[in-house]
Amino acid sequence: MFRTFFVSVVVLIVNGCASLNSCVGYCISEQDMDQYLESKAVIKQSVGVENVMSAQVSVDDLDVKIGRADAERLSIFAHTKAKVQMLMAPSMTFGLSIEFSAIPKYSPKTGEIFLQFVRLEQFEDENHLLPPEVFNLLQPAASMIGYALSNQPVYQLDSKTVQAILQESTNPSLVIKNNHLVIEVSN
Repeated sequence: MFRTFFVSVVVLIVNGCASLNSCVGYCISEQDMDQYLESKAVIKQSVGVENVMSAQVSVDDLDVKIGRADAERLSIFAHTKAKVQMLMAPSMTFGLSIEFSAIPKYSPKTGEIFLQFVRLEQFEDENHLLPPEVFNLLQPAASMIGYALSNQPVYQLDSKTVQAILQESTNPSLVIKNNHLVIEVSN
């Protein structure tokens, strides 16, 4: 009995040390990215012809998942509202769920993380009330949200951390490990 307990404690300690060492460098969690995007990202897109058929799409909430669906990509889930106007009819508002995936890229000079190779993975009406012609109108707006995400940083390190990383390495690299973005430094 004591031996089983001792072996269990050793296994827990070894696993704990292994998990501590799994993040060598600077780690960015999904929650870190969510908080950054909540405070910094303002994304609004418009498509169509005003007074004929147009839509304004704004992102209410972004949720990031790192390396879950694909080991080398992160997923961005956007909960959006689309305000649609057709001819002289009153405008209608719809809730949309949009999923993008992208490869993160780190800029060592600025400490910013950008998205590249952004793909629209999923686009759906949350209440299943969209007429097909409106759905087709909104798809380009959803793609434009992905484009907007690729043109602004999705995370930025503070300047002290950037300087510390640059002192440790002239060529830091960004990898995905254990559902974190890890900026690895090499000597």
